[in-house]
Amino acid sequence: MKIKNIGLIIVAAIMLASCAKSADITQKQGYDFSNIQSYSLFPRESNFVDIQALTDVQRNGIELTIEKAMEEAGYEYKDWSESDMIISYFWVRRSLSSLHKYNKAVGACLACTKNEQSELNKDIKTNNLIIDVLESDRKRTVYRGVFPVDIEAENTSDENLQEIITAVDNILLTFPKRQN
Repeated sequence: MKIKNIGLIIVAAIMLASCAKSADITQKQGYDFSNIQSYSLFPRESNFVDIQALTDVQRNGIELTIEKAMEEAGYEYKDWSESDMIISYFWVRRSLSSLHKYNKAVGACLACTKNEQSELNKDIKTNNLIIDVLESDRKRTVYRGVFPVDIEAENTSDENLQEIITAVDNILLTFPKRQN
């Protein structure tokens, strides 16, 4: 009897683990993250903000969660013109065509080869949140995370906000910690 229960517990644990979501992460091969000490977000008056229709609650939820994760990783927030990296985000909703506009607006990988651009966008689907970490000087993506966001109209705003926070946390979970 006990052996059957242990077997059922193991099967249930395996099934739950297979249902768990994880972020798709792409890092620039060979990039040295040890020189990064500070970060920033694009200012709200930048082109980046104009290309997507997010509510203030959604935008604030994303940005506050990014700030919390980066602080926990040991990075200092600075003005975007003085930081070592700039973090941008984009929520791909119903159409992938908006992704091209996002990449262009934030300067994500404008100098990339076609192969680099294809690699950067390969796993992106609708209803995904993207977080890019860009080198401040070259505006080239060195880290990109993608995570599904399941926002439902019938959910409360708190439930939808939790979906966003979960996505941001999962994307930045593997971002390298600051080296002193």
